[in-house]
Amino acid sequence: MVEANGDGILDVVIGFGTGAEAFFIDPVVCDIYFNSKKPCGGGVLTLDGKTGEEIWRVYTEHEIFALNCQEDLDGDSWKDCVCGGRGATLLAFSPKRKRIIWRYNDTASLLWQSNFYTAQFVPDLNFDGTRDVLEVHGGDPFGEPGRKTRVVGRLILLDGRTGKVLQWVNVPDERESYYSPVLFQYRKEWTILFGTGGETHGGSLWYIALADLVEGRIEKAHKIYTDPYKGLMTPPVITDITNDGVKDLIFSSFNSSVLAFDGKDLTVLLWNFTAKGTESYSTPSVGYYNNDSVPDFLVKFSVGPGFPLYYSAKSVVLDGRNGKPLTKFVESEIATQSSPLTWSFEESGQDIFIFWKADCSRNGSLHYKEEFEFLKGTNVHEQSRSDFCQLKHKQTGYGELIGMSDVMKDFSVLYDSRLRFKEEHSAWVNTTKEALDYLERNKPKLPFFGDDMPHKRKRRHIGLHDAEGIQRYISSGTLAPPLQSNSIDNSIHLLFAVYWFYPAKTSVLFPKDKVCIDEGMKLEKRRFTASGKYYGMDRDGYERVITEECLKKSNKSTNIQFQKEYDPYNLHMGQTTIYRIKLTCDCKDCKTKKFEHQTWPSYMGPFTDSNTFI
Repeated sequence: MVEANGDGILDVVIGFGTGAEAFFIDPVVCDIYFNSKKPCGGGVLTLDGKTGEEIWRVYTEHEIFALNCQEDLDGDSWKDCVCGGRGATLLAFSPKRKRIIWRYNDTASLLWQSNFYTAQFVPDLNFDGTRDVLEVHGGDPFGEPGRKTRVVGRLILLDGRTGKVLQWVNVPDERESYYSPVLFQYRKEWTILFGTGGETHGGSLWYIALADLVEGRIEKAHKIYTDPYKGLMTPPVITDITNDGVKDLIFSSFNSSVLAFDGKDLTVLLWNFTAKGTESYSTPSVGYYNNDSVPDFLVKFSVGPGFPLYYSAKSVVLDGRNGKPLTKFVESEIATQSSPLTWSFEESGQDIFIFWKADCSRNGSLHYKEEFEFLKGTNVHEQSRSDFCQLKHKQTGYGELIGMSDVMKDFSVLYDSRLRFKEEHSAWVNTTKEALDYLERNKPKLPFFGDDMPHKRKRRHIGLHDAEGIQRYISSGTLAPPLQSNSIDNSIHLLFAVYWFYPAKTSVLFPKDKVCIDEGMKLEKRRFTASGKYYGMDRDGYERVITEECLKKSNKSTNIQFQKEYDPYNLHMGQTTIYRIKLTCDCKDCKTKKFEHQTWPSYMGPFTDSNTFI
């Protein structure tokens, strides 16, 4: 949140993707769906914090998902934003002046397929009076899991005023990186923290003195922790858990563990908590859950064989003193990737953790954790856009934003998607109809246009889709000060976004389906019997038919479409809804901290640098 219109109320800045996302977006996509506005892959939107009305919007080539709005970059005394996203998209803009300050365009350091993550502001390196910018540039979001060749991540220092690259180096272990870097003080020296590795490749958590990075001396980097199987992908919480006046590092590894290292000596492991058979792609939130002097942590885990396939999810609060659970696991059927927040109160032991929980609309727990797998040929993109509730139970999914505190008898539901369906579908645009209308308006003036057109497409259904769409809960959201200050009203505001889209047409196999397929494959010699229905099939074709037959026996859909190519005329988009809600605590002895003193009000903390007020 940042002041943009001068009314004294913090305004809202969010990054977005349009649904047209691809490495290379055909310009016709912008013509069809965005009134020829180019580029059209994503962008940044500024909303009036008081009314929710749009102040300004800028479109970018790709989705924007990482913002830091903590510094003035153009010298006008108003905070500006550095925005990172997919496809090497990085820019700085002024919410106040409604203009782009600079765009990243350095060809020497560019990795066209890689992302930029949440930027950090570092001390002024070139003495021009403006703090400069640190970024991690890396990852290949469209790469298949397990692929041996990965894109090597880079650390890049940029001039905060102009965006010019001051220095860049590859990460020391030559691995990929999806990490939002962090600047912190270690032994009275400015130090950079960064991680390497990915979902299916090992990596390490590293630190390097800022002075060494400026000079390009990446060999001076030191390892804090290494996982040989999976990477370090999410930034830490930096807070004191030893009561020695020095902030420590607490972070989730992707490979099921939460670790705490001593801020005085980063070779000293304070504690380690491991949830076997899980992965974690979110930063913990921090707050005082129990009544002692050490902050505690809420951590989210996804349960399953590994990215991108999860059977369920669970969350737990860990004691900051020793890493042991303070609560039972809060379980849900659908994994969500957003990081939790904390609503802080004046007295210790009253803080409320806020996090997403997603489930399927059904009764009972049948098959709640039953294993399954996707059909062969289902790529990562299709898997990530699958409707798991429909695939598993033929039911719809729903999400709840939960508040949890030790002083509560039960969860407090802050938002329930089942109560918001109508408004969250009220602005939907039929993109199939838009594409067909565009083709109708732009018929080539050729005598053979019609049935003989070589590129003629089958006419598609232009009414409502068969499915209602599936929601994604990747927005951590942010706390905000009340619009009207009232010392009697013990409240704070919460802003968050939800969006839905139409799922990919996929199917999954349960154990009984796999048994059926295995039995059918044992009879493979049937494809050599001239009088049989399988005659003439090759092995792949036979296996495909057997799979379809087994799916029919289980009453599963066989209408499966593997998306091999990007089709600009067949993009199914949904709708994003942004909420501002008021949270009030009825506890007589609970007093909400002022917004300026909230411990963990947003992703990466109050200053987007992983540091807390504790």
